[in-house]
Amino acid sequence: MPKNIIRSGFQPFRLWGDGSVLRALLVVLALLLGSAQGVAATTFLRVDDPRDDVDLNPGDGQCVAASGNFCTLRAAIQEANALITTKGVTDIVINFSAPNTYTFTRSGIDDNAANGDLDILGTCPGADLNVPCLTITGFGKGATVIDAAGIDRVFHFVGKNTVKITGVTIRGGYVKDNGNGGGIRNSSGWVTLDNCEVINNTVESTTSSRYSGGGIYSARNTRMEIRNSLIANNRLINLSQLVVSPNNSLEFTGGGGIFNSGHITISKTVIKSNQGLPFGAGIANESGFDQNSGRLTITDSILLNNANTNDVSDPLEGPSARGGGLSNHGGVVRIERSIIQGNSAGVGGGIFNTNFASSQGSVTGLLRMLSSVVDGNTGNGIVNRGGSMEILYSTISGNKAESSGVGASGGGIQNYGPAGLVVENSTITGNTALQSGGGISNDRSATLTNVTIVRNKISGSSVVGREIFIRTQSDIGDETLLQNTIIGDVVGDPNNCGSGNDTTAVPNTNGLITSRGHNLDSGVSCGLNGPGDITGQDPKLGPLDDNTTKLPDGTPAGSVNTRLPVSLDNAYGNYPKTLLPQAGSQAIDGALDSCPSSKLDQRQFGRPGGNGCDIGALEADAGKDQITPATTDLEVVKTTDAPQSRIGLNTNFGYTLVVTNHGITDAAGVTLTDQLPAGVSLVLSPAIDNSSPPGGGCSFSSTTNRVVCTFPSLPAGQSLKVYLTVRATDQALVDKTVENRAFVTVSAPTDYLPGNNGSLDACVRGACVVVEVKADTVINTPPGGGGGAFGPLALLGLPAVLLLRRRSA
Repeated sequence: MPKNIIRSGFQPFRLWGDGSVLRALLVVLALLLGSAQGVAATTFLRVDDPRDDVDLNPGDGQCVAASGNFCTLRAAIQEANALITTKGVTDIVINFSAPNTYTFTRSGIDDNAANGDLDILGTCPGADLNVPCLTITGFGKGATVIDAAGIDRVFHFVGKNTVKITGVTIRGGYVKDNGNGGGIRNSSGWVTLDNCEVINNTVESTTSSRYSGGGIYSARNTRMEIRNSLIANNRLINLSQLVVSPNNSLEFTGGGGIFNSGHITISKTVIKSNQGLPFGAGIANESGFDQNSGRLTITDSILLNNANTNDVSDPLEGPSARGGGLSNHGGVVRIERSIIQGNSAGVGGGIFNTNFASSQGSVTGLLRMLSSVVDGNTGNGIVNRGGSMEILYSTISGNKAESSGVGASGGGIQNYGPAGLVVENSTITGNTALQSGGGISNDRSATLTNVTIVRNKISGSSVVGREIFIRTQSDIGDETLLQNTIIGDVVGDPNNCGSGNDTTAVPNTNGLITSRGHNLDSGVSCGLNGPGDITGQDPKLGPLDDNTTKLPDGTPAGSVNTRLPVSLDNAYGNYPKTLLPQAGSQAIDGALDSCPSSKLDQRQFGRPGGNGCDIGALEADAGKDQITPATTDLEVVKTTDAPQSRIGLNTNFGYTLVVTNHGITDAAGVTLTDQLPAGVSLVLSPAIDNSSPPGGGCSFSSTTNRVVCTFPSLPAGQSLKVYLTVRATDQALVDKTVENRAFVTVSAPTDYLPGNNGSLDACVRGACVVVEVKADTVINTPPGGGGGAFGPLALLGLPAVLLLRRRSA
């Protein structure tokens, strides 16, 4: 039976029978050839038996089970661990001889993969998701199945290893009163799941301890990329939901499908039918004060029918289970071209966004949603509480808020507590609230520009604030700003807007709405008095439908930047549904010269289409032949390799800056500026990652203490990466925090979503890193480097980017 294939360049060697001498010679020969060619050899471990047995001699370069002349999955994992940790092998592939199910039979707890879960150890010399040290390649979902059979979780990533798993089903994990992660527990790794399933895994607590991540748990300072995958039917069962920690903050546990406090990117993935308590049945995302934590990006994906059940309810707060589809607790979340549908929770059935609070202070939860749909969720569509949220080019429809307390208001969106809400070029329709604010319930500050808010409902006895309800506000500066927005479509409706509190609601806004002009209220209750405002008129809107352009064969051809994921689970449609003004509507050209800065409508068709911009989310005059204008959307994300964001005086540490063009057009003339704090000096010349577009260059000015990098272009959908190695040298910085800010600009075309471009004037989360300077001079370099200049290499005066060239597979 074949035990191992060792490849140097492209010449494979297949090993048969015992042949230990031959194997040893071939291992040496392969390594020598690899060294001579400047190419590290790839070590192949081929699993050919479904039994669950350990390796006979881990580290000898061959996968042989202790009980026979065959290779098991557990033996292959142990062999890979030994090769990485003791031999420094950095390119290992585990594959399978045929489709099969690999079922665990060895119970017990350890961290060497001998019993229970498959522990993956070791540290890669660099940190790059695209260059894994270990690859596990199956035959596809349902064909290669790893089943823990309820003995333990399936995978535990113990070391800071870079691992890629493709074509595998991960199921049957069960962890009871013993930690996080039913299917996967990622404690330290950089992990990619591609074309995988994580299904039918469970984490259960029967004690006062509480855990997270029924399907996947990913800790701080980890990274994961999940693409083309299914995360389904995982469960998180905590005995009691509501726990108040000693510092009076709500303990954040949850994530029936996924719990993340590191960095996760999810694309073309379905997350459905997961259960979790108390936060995030589908996904729970948590951040802290470490700027490298709680970053979540979701694109072209579906969160469907995830359920956060309720067992605790407070008369004021309502049910404690929050975030049926997604709960964000102080993290940074970007959602694009995705569907959040049919999820349920006591509060925030679709999305719950809040802050992270502890005795150290509070971190704002930031969530940005573009070209997406929040539809048919129970327990509000979206709740923004103690966070900051932007909703752009999206549709919020058919959601219900019919529980108790605050859960009875804001069927579409509830903006509650110290928070900020921005909604632009979006549609809010068909939502229902038991008490008030069928469309929106706003308790603090909200800005609505080119929004259509119509046909929302109140299901209880009160009919106050059917479209918009404004709770009586007490904080100075809180306001509700409306511009170019449609409210209601029933002429003379006295209850489009309302205000007050739970006991004294009234059918008017009492001046709490500030009009920036060119709004249309079908009734008279919103108190609009800005320039160009229209009241008591029917906006004459068509049905909720796909109003994108059509090709000659009748197929939709809307902006590719708004196309929803193509999936059998997508029963919603191909684009966010919208309400198009019909002929004779006063919304058409009603905004005159008051066009939004983006010059786009919800479909991302150009404005204006006629003599002036239209009121509401859609530009009716755009026509079926309207071509989407060129658009770019640059985002800068900054991280540091400083452990726990603490660095010693005169200690080298690194920053990594990544600029991504999320738009549909190549960006020309990209300039990235990084402002080093006073007292922090640049140690090495800035290093540009070799995956960045060609032609880029960086300069440093000691006068301004700024690094400026310019690139002639950044193609749509691509990123550029720059590494900085710096040192805090000023004694006055000891026991203080320093802020490193970044900002990116583009020459052409205009960035139509500039909110994530960073700032040199303010510490904008995501584009700013805060570290604390301590007096010690110990070099705090994590094993294998970190997310910035990769530690030890920078201290030797070598470009950080060299580590990315450590091998070719």
